[in-house]
Amino acid sequence: LYLYERGFTASHMGYAAAMAWMLLLAIGAVTLILFRTSRSWVFYADEEDR
Repeated sequence: LYLYERGFTASHMGYAAAMAWMLLLAIGAVTLILFRTSRSWVFYADEEDR
């Protein structure tokens, strides 16, 4: 919502674009961390240690 307000209401398109890229990078980093750690969330009795 803040990004939309900065870009379209206040006409700061460059600032809003930079915020959008930072948001994309932050979401990507969190997603990557979740995918990397998801193997350790579940233990299956028939599997050996990974």
